[in-house]
Parts: sequence; C-alpha cells; structure tokens
Amino acid sequence: MTHRQLYAEACRKAFAGYRLPEKIGCDRWGNQKPDGWTREEAERLVEYCRQGLRSFEIAPLLGRSAKAIQKAFVRLKFPRLHNICPSSGADNPAWKGGVYIDPRSGYRFRRVPNHPYAERNGYYQEHRLVVEQHLGRFLLPSEVVHHKDGNPANNDIGNLEVFASNGEHLKATLKGIAHNVSPAGRKKLSEIVRARWQNPEMANRMSHPRDIESFREGIRRRWQDPEYRQKTIAAQKKGIRKARLRREGLLP
Repeated sequence: MTHRQLYAEACRKAFAGYRLPEKIGCDRWGNQKPDGWTREEAERLVEYCRQGLRSFEIAPLLGRSAKAIQKAFVRLKFPRLHNICPSSGADNPAWKGGVYIDPRSGYRFRRVPNHPYAERNGYYQEHRLVVEQHLGRFLLPSEVVHHKDGNPANNDIGNLEVFASNGEHLKATLKGIAHNVSPAGRKKLSEIVRARWQNPEMANRMSHPRDIESFREGIRRRWQDPEYRQKTIAAQKKGIRKARLRREGLLP
C-alpha cells in the first residue's frame, strides 16, 4: 500500500465513531453566524476527511481557505489528524535520498532500516555497508573499517581496509607516529603517575598483583551460573566483549 492509502485508512478508522455536534456554525448564545458552517457543509467536510483528504485539498471543494478548514477541525471537535500517519522515506517532503553526512565525524550514513546493526533512525555507516556488500556478509561490531586516504567521505572499496579489531587498526595506522605531547603535557603525566604511586593502597595493589589461582577460581565460580554462561556465549557469537555487557549491566 502507498502512503496515501495508509493515510486514508487511518483517517477512516479515526472517524469511525465520530458524530457531528447538534449546533453547527453558531455562537455561544446559539445564534447562527453570518459566515458559519451549515450542517450540509460540515457533513461534506467529515466525508472528505474520511477519504483522507487534507485541508489544502478540501479548501477548493468547499470554497473556503485551508486555514478555515483547519479551524473547523477544532470547532467541530474532529479526531486529531496531525501526525496520524507520518510519512517516511520518499513520501516525506524532507527526504534527501536517504543519505546524510555527520558534521562532526564526516562519515556518510545511508538509510537501511532492515540492517541488524542500523541505528534507531534506520541509518548505518556507508563505508561499512560498502565493505559488507563487497564481502557478502555482515561485519562484526568488533571489526573496524579504515579509510586509507584519511577522507571519511571517500567510500570507494579500493580506499577501505578491514581490521579484525580496533587494536589491530591502531597498531597498523599509528605505527611510526610519535605521540605529539608537549613538555608541559609530559610533566603533567609524570605528576599523575607520581601521585598514583604515593597512594598506599594503589602502590600495594600494583606491587602485589592478585594471586592467579584466586582469579581463576572467580572465573570458574561465575561460569557455573547458567544465566552468566548463556549470556557470555551469546555475546561471543555476536562479537560483543564482556566488558561492554558489564557496562550495560547485563553481567555482574
């Protein structure tokens, strides 16, 4: 069904139980206004609304302005039609082809609402979509797509490279690049490390790492929990790390 057909169906359902008020086109004292609506006009208005016509389409049919039609909606206590069946995609006047560029990162996003990793608004990073179409599979959330020329808008397949993890990505892209830290920044980092070692609790923790056996025992104890084991296995299949699950409160 087209959006126009969906809108007409929504309007028909909205007006299913509607009844016109007894007095139409009258003032507060019950006197007929000179420019008031007659019952015949009101009934025609209701019928046009049931058919899914909008105010600017009804106006020439009744010889009134679109603003007068909209005021009649309120005066006659019509069901609320605003945003009753919002248009999306090419039916929306603000549609820009389903592609937009993030002003902060410069990445291009494309609308693919059926994609399993699409955002809530149905958009997904175009460079990842190009690689997925080239490989014939979905990328894992842990995989990173790198732009070789540094231009995030250049999503040509020859300009894209896939890394299994962000660690491998940084290892390859930052190799041979010196950290741009000023002398003042180095001094500040040294002060932070010195203050950390002056803390007795932190110094004791760093000098005496936890016993490896107690660490393994904690893992075995958590693994005996069926819920923990089920969530961990499901996350590993999807490429989601346990640290992320703990941040989201899904694991203890």
